[in-house]
Amino acid sequence: MKKFFITDCEGPISLNDNAFELCDNFIPDGDKFFKVVSAFDDYLVDIVKKENYNAGDTLKLIAPFLKIYGLTNERIINFSKKNIFLVDGSKDTMDLAKKYISSYIVSTSYMQYIEALSSYIDFPFENTYYTKLNLSILEDKLNNSLNNSLNTSLNTSLNTSLDDSLNTSLTNSLNESNINLNEDFFKVLEKEKETLNSFKEKIVKINPNQIEENFAFLDKIFFNEIPKLNIYKIAESVETVGGLGKQLAIEDIISKNILNGDKFNKNVFNENKIQIMYIGDSITDLEPLKFTNENNGIAISFNGNEYSIKYANIVVISPNTIVNSLLIDLHIHFNKEYIFEFVRAYNKDPNYAFENFRVSYKLVDKFKETFKNQELPIIKLVTKDNIDELIVKSTKFRKKIRGKAIGTLG
Repeated sequence: MKKFFITDCEGPISLNDNAFELCDNFIPDGDKFFKVVSAFDDYLVDIVKKENYNAGDTLKLIAPFLKIYGLTNERIINFSKKNIFLVDGSKDTMDLAKKYISSYIVSTSYMQYIEALSSYIDFPFENTYYTKLNLSILEDKLNNSLNNSLNTSLNTSLNTSLDDSLNTSLTNSLNESNINLNEDFFKVLEKEKETLNSFKEKIVKINPNQIEENFAFLDKIFFNEIPKLNIYKIAESVETVGGLGKQLAIEDIISKNILNGDKFNKNVFNENKIQIMYIGDSITDLEPLKFTNENNGIAISFNGNEYSIKYANIVVISPNTIVNSLLIDLHIHFNKEYIFEFVRAYNKDPNYAFENFRVSYKLVDKFKETFKNQELPIIKLVTKDNIDELIVKSTKFRKKIRGKAIGTLG
């Protein structure tokens, strides 16, 4: 049987919310702005169930705003490199995973952050899935248009004026890119910056807990007004990996490793060829946790919110990922039921569980050292009877470990 370990990044590995931090550091009142957009995102997914919209598309909605406040691809990379904060133990956990089992990071975070984090923890970047963002796409299109126009002009008949030819072909090329030639390119962007800034000023005045009352206004801004702008090309080009996108990433991993690149087929689970362990913590992990749970996998909510707990079969509440290391070690060597039996035994008597289940002695010693004279972490199977209690405990601890600002986000 082929085993896979797949994890979200922000939450199970790092304490960051990189998109929130970018807004907070580079957009005036960016913390307020992001909280409203994030709550709007949750509402679109959870209540409206908007077609062709996925959890995590917040990163698509905020992209034009990042651009107008001076962020570039390079600035995001540099900021991310300097602002990586790991959950205690997560570097060791990922080292264990990549050494003994096919391991992947599937994250809604921007590529620039995932690249920086992969380098920081020495994890193979090629084994990651992420949201693609290119803040220079407008300039790239303009440069390509100029190059194409110049090449076309140089091949034009000598009987045609070069200036006329250049002007005509440049006009055609830029029109194809939907860049308005009636005004200078950068003047257009300056105008649109003013428009987006005025939108931002209105958005930050909204209470994140009152999205329903402000839904029509936000819906109009993000899905009617901004799409009219040239700068919307940035949002349009963003490919988010969240919700269904994360499930598709898991399917892609299976396709590449088990089906030789052929189209994913759920029958692969019926043949008991694979076992997946997936760790998530937020609304963007809803679909992959549900997918893992429904296909006889180990679906873990690590310091998660209510969205992740609803579709997990194990809840972990812990300040250190040594717990995840123990579960990964069991996943490598045993089946799902053995892991479940270990969790049941741990809840009756942790020492009995460590002595009677075949867990790595080194990991057990590290666990005991980590939690010496401390309250032991919670490791529970999710049931109808305990789910509400687990949601309360996990969301409370989530705010404590990640900070109130990030911990309250969906």
